[in-house]
Amino acid sequence: MNVYLRQKEKIDVVLLDIELPKIDGWNLLSKMKAANPDVKVVVTSGFLDSQLELRLLNAGAKRAIQKPYQIEEIANALQEVIDS
Repeated sequence: MNVYLRQKEKIDVVLLDIELPKIDGWNLLSKMKAANPDVKVVVTSGFLDSQLELRLLNAGAKRAIQKPYQIEEIANALQEVIDS
């Protein structure tokens, strides 16, 4: 979070794994949105279902992607979110 706060003007999009081992991804998403309501976040999860995806989008994520994923899928999602 500290890196994001220091560099947020230079960051176009954040790729966030919601299930981090030592950091609560939900809390991190919430803190980023509080620091910058316009932050663009693409979230990944190994346990993504339609309800979780809806919760993530309602929490401010721009996209949610199921792991495992192909690099092209992430690249396309990031570009789509940057362009939006």
